[in-house]
Order: sequence, then C-alpha cells, then structure tokens
Amino acid sequence: MKLNDKDIYAGVDPEKNERWNKEVDEKYDSEKVAESKRNVGKMSKEQFKSVQKQGEIITMAIGEKMHLKSSFLEVQDLIKQHQKWIENFYACSAEMYRGLGQVYKENPEFTAYYEKVKPGLAAYMCEAMSFYADSIRKN
Repeated sequence: MKLNDKDIYAGVDPEKNERWNKEVDEKYDSEKVAESKRNVGKMSKEQFKSVQKQGEIITMAIGEKMHLKSSFLEVQDLIKQHQKWIENFYACSAEMYRGLGQVYKENPEFTAYYEKVKPGLAAYMCEAMSFYADSIRKN
C-alpha cells in the first residue's frame, strides 16, 4: 500500500509537523531534503515501518554499548549500520554524517529522543559518529 504523509507523521501534532517542515526547508540542503522525500515516497507503508523499526533497533543497540568507548570496534560497527540506515533516506557523506551527529547533540528535539532511549546517548552518538566520519575519510 502506498505511503502518505499521514503514515509518515502518524502521532505527530500537525503544528509540530508544520514547524519541522519549515525548519528542514530553512536549515538543510534542499537537494538532500528532496532526495529524502523522494526515497520515502517510494516506500510502501510496510517498507517504511520496517525502516523505522530497523532504526530503533540500531539506536537501542548503540545505547547498550555506552559502557564502551565510542571508538571501540563493536560501537563503530553499529555506527556503520546507523550510517547505512540513514542512507535509506539520502546519500550521507562522512562530513554530513558528522554534522548529523552534531544535530543529535545540539537540537533539543533530537537530543530528547535519544535521551529517552538512554541518558547521554545523544552526546555518545555524536562522538561515535564523528570518530566514524574521521575513519571513513581516511580510507
């Protein structure tokens, strides 16, 4: 079944959704925003739910590794999965991925999401994503 905005933003207050869309249009690369919308628009409802669930599983797994340094291989393997998961939406270079980590840490709504999973996760993700971005740029 075809995916629509109602499916994508289920459970999100319409005013918040409108604010988010405006913020995305103002702050982020318009080509990447369009790419993300195209890629999501190609998904069925089932595919979208599967992608969402995959993201939740990866995030929870990263949260479970917070007792390790963010540079440890176990963590970096999960971060690599996270970066590949992001690419369900748009092609994500090392620098973009590093920037996304900063957004997780600095944007109150992203931070709140990750803090609900596990306190300190937003900063941990930022650190791990930055390390990962450095490592893939070197290769």
